[in-house]
Amino acid sequence: MLQRALIDIRNFKDLKSLEKFLINDKLYLKRSTKVEQERLIHYEKIGYKGKKIGKWMRNKLFSECDATDGSICSEKAVLTLNDFPVDLPPGVQHWLVWIDDYYISKPEALQLCDSLFLLKGWKKENIIVFEKIKKRRSVPEIRHFHVYVKVK
Repeated sequence: MLQRALIDIRNFKDLKSLEKFLINDKLYLKRSTKVEQERLIHYEKIGYKGKKIGKWMRNKLFSECDATDGSICSEKAVLTLNDFPVDLPPGVQHWLVWIDDYYISKPEALQLCDSLFLLKGWKKENIIVFEKIKKRRSVPEIRHFHVYVKVK
């Protein structure tokens, strides 16, 4: 079993150095205490007590998608700012791409991601995209990718 370290990723100087760790799944990403408390309060509010959250999320994302917050909604995927982001270096935002078809191939899923990034006007050199291994996903029922974007 790989050893994973709990590392404060705000200390990484740039996206490329951070990307090496993320791709190899070598670290646990942590939230600030405040964000983690907000996440737990939200879970309590929606009645999440260790049960699967996928049905609730699927409805929220694909039936009620609200693009007024900067999200981009398409027929097959939704790009949204993470409501409970991990602590990141200054100037980096944590987004998520949610894919409506769980069985889509990874290359096809990444093409969907790229099309959403184009709509946002993001440059590839300012983006890290990765997918957690299934056992470490908070919402394993819906395929999703974490996206870290360096913003101005």
